[in-house]
Amino acid sequence: VYTFENLGKAEVTAADAGDIVAVIGIEDADIGDIITDPESPVTEMAPIAVEEPTMAVVFEASTSPLVGRAGEIVGGRQLKARLMREQESNISMRIEETEDKSGVRVAGRGVLHLSVLMETMRREGFEFQVGRPQVVYKEDEAGNKLEPIEEATIDVPNDYSGKAIEVMGTAGGIMEDMVSDETMTHLTFAIPSRGTMGLKTKILNVSHGEAVLFHHFREYGPYSGEMIGRKNGCMIAMATEKSVAYALDTLQERGKLFVGPGEDCYEGMIVGESAKEGDMVVNVAKAKQLGNQRSSGADKAISLTPPITFTLEEALEYIEDDELVEVTPQSIRLRKRTLSATQRRKEAKNK
Repeated sequence: VYTFENLGKAEVTAADAGDIVAVIGIEDADIGDIITDPESPVTEMAPIAVEEPTMAVVFEASTSPLVGRAGEIVGGRQLKARLMREQESNISMRIEETEDKSGVRVAGRGVLHLSVLMETMRREGFEFQVGRPQVVYKEDEAGNKLEPIEEATIDVPNDYSGKAIEVMGTAGGIMEDMVSDETMTHLTFAIPSRGTMGLKTKILNVSHGEAVLFHHFREYGPYSGEMIGRKNGCMIAMATEKSVAYALDTLQERGKLFVGPGEDCYEGMIVGESAKEGDMVVNVAKAKQLGNQRSSGADKAISLTPPITFTLEEALEYIEDDELVEVTPQSIRLRKRTLSATQRRKEAKNK
């Protein structure tokens, strides 16, 4: 038995209640197990229950045209072995191979829990792709569909409380309490876990960054119906080339960009968000046509707005069901699940 002392461990013969200890020499120990004296065993202690995961995501080997340029470990078999090792130490996760053997389904306690694992793996040199997180549903005894419900609390300035309530309403939130003082309003909501996807960004936008949001799992409740997804479409690259400032200057007038000049792009990669509904295929490598004639204004200076960069958690919350997040040690890219524009049109037509 060891206790933790300074930056190391010290071996001890006894430990008091409340001490954090490390035990060496016992194999296959699991959460809730009791370590006791074999001559006078103690079995009266109640086992510790681990809360069930509420959100799942599928890890797959990367199929990007740029695969292998940044990551050292790109194989599907190596990805599966790494995730199975994670299950031995991360007891709150549920990890299993998908039925078609194409990936590994990892269920955890929310998007942040899953993104921490992804960040750890990309720092280890792994390169992979993941789909949109899906809520883990259950059924009651009568066969009714249940989904995880979370309790969300928001502290927001009084001037923005109305907008915050509106955002929570569109996300399926039901207000349970509201307390105001001279400057701040404290709001409490019950909201489905599906509604928390991207909620933090929306609340910060409407409050000009002054709101504080916190949410945690409460219980499983009745399914609250379908929710509206992302309203705006996305800009999708049409070819595998480097982006050019001249092309981006034109595209930034039609939406928000996710890439800057000189970045590697490929067909099917999401390079921006359109200002309108519906996806549009764009050419990010279109260069200026050079001729022997001059025209007024042709040589104007190009001024590009800095591109939007996503953290892993933000990227997972942004994508739709037909999109993927490509994770590498150096980059986080968004892409369509089907890269070919022609194939996407065929799939949409068949659907």
